[in-house]
Amino acid sequence: MDIKNRLASSSMAKDIYQFKANDIDGNEKSLADYKFCAIIGLTDKNYRQLQEMHTSLHDKGLRILAFPCNQFGSQEPGTNLEIKEFATSKYSVTFDMFEKINVNGKSAHPLFTFLKRALPGFITNDIKWNFSKFLTNRDGIPFKRYSPQDEPLSLLPDIEHLIQGFNINPTKMFSLSNAQKEEYLRVAANAIS
Repeated sequence: MDIKNRLASSSMAKDIYQFKANDIDGNEKSLADYKFCAIIGLTDKNYRQLQEMHTSLHDKGLRILAFPCNQFGSQEPGTNLEIKEFATSKYSVTFDMFEKINVNGKSAHPLFTFLKRALPGFITNDIKWNFSKFLTNRDGIPFKRYSPQDEPLSLLPDIEHLIQGFNINPTKMFSLSNAQKEEYLRVAANAIS
């Protein structure tokens, strides 16, 4: 896909389900396959905690999608096969891994161009380092962006919030109209009862 089409597709998207990416084995996969799941978009602690979350929350609808990237200090120089072998043999990773991509610059994957526009970063929208994380709700709408310093387990309150069906980040409630707040509270009350 040329640069113009990549930018057009990422700027017109409303959710992540409009994107495709190749998995770690090179097979094209539609992110629509993850519809109705809460998704988190790695060093030792990250791999271990992400696998722990995958094991305990997969049945509740959490899907972890890992996209290796070599744009940060060339920390991911291996081939897709080498990355897969490392993650599965050292950490017994069973969550979904995709092939190595770029997340910044003109060659950034359209999914990450979309995510960065939807959830701007601090000072710049660029992803700062490996293990930046994006959480989307079950409708594929970006919910929250986390820095590389945020440990995966620190996302659990937000993940539980989404699994229970609350699709609005509570810190953004102030920007909703009164009608939107009433609808949110009605849905939340129904989910609890």
